[in-house]
Amino acid sequence: RLTTEASRAIRPFVWHLQHTFQRMVEAEEHRRADHLRRRHVAQDSQIYFDELRIKAHALANQVRAVGNADAVNSHF
Repeated sequence: RLTTEASRAIRPFVWHLQHTFQRMVEAEEHRRADHLRRRHVAQDSQIYFDELRIKAHALANQVRAVGNADAVNSHF
């Protein structure tokens, strides 16, 4: 009988502990998922801007080439 009463007395504390632990685990899972999402977005952004830099560099080279061709042709 004493064991039953002790079990009844402890049950709310055990439930609270389990509930708190579960919320902590879920919060950590959400934090980890957010971190992975941010990392993926950062990687995608890096790829995008690397490609954009390459295209801008190529365009600048083409503009310089046109400018050089105009300078050469104006001498003739």
